[in-house]
Amino acid sequence: MCKAMAQYYNNIASMHLAEGDPSNAFRYFVKALKVEPHLDFVWSNLGVAYSRNNRIEAAEEAYLHALSIARASGDITELSIMNNMVKLYERSGDDKKADFFRNEVASFREKNPYYHYLAGQTDFSNAAYKQSIKHFKTAIRKKGDEDMFYYSLALAYLNLGDLKKAEKNIDKARLYAWDDEVKEYYNEVLEKISQ
Repeated sequence: MCKAMAQYYNNIASMHLAEGDPSNAFRYFVKALKVEPHLDFVWSNLGVAYSRNNRIEAAEEAYLHALSIARASGDITELSIMNNMVKLYERSGDDKKADFFRNEVASFREKNPYYHYLAGQTDFSNAAYKQSIKHFKTAIRKKGDEDMFYYSLALAYLNLGDLKKAEKNIDKARLYAWDDEVKEYYNEVLEKISQ
């Protein structure tokens, strides 16, 4: 219940911030943090509010606090927070800190299998199938039990005319799928390829 209320206040604060009403935005961000002080996204949004009002040190403190919460919980918002920090340091002219967090963002993306999966999807949609295969394989190396990674890899191979590798990867997708309907879909795809 507390988290839901904090999210509600955060949403109101974000609305005020978007409308150019920083005083009400601050008020609602503070309300959200009083209700639930361990929400990284609220601290990050508070950092955005401080940054937009040229309160660089306060923004930095809010972002660093958000980052510590995100890292402790393994939350994906870590990437967004670090991107905000890059913008803050660029804006304040602190190139050394901006570069540090740029490198942190790059490192985070490199480690994240879903980043590689999305990069593969982008290449696939641009008909760059060989490049998409590289990204899908990287995603699989980082998280080998995600059925959609194998399915996407299979589709890329299919578009390159390699039916054997397409079948092999659809079979792996079927193996890792947790939902019976998804498994059945993979079976149907596999049957169509085999014909």
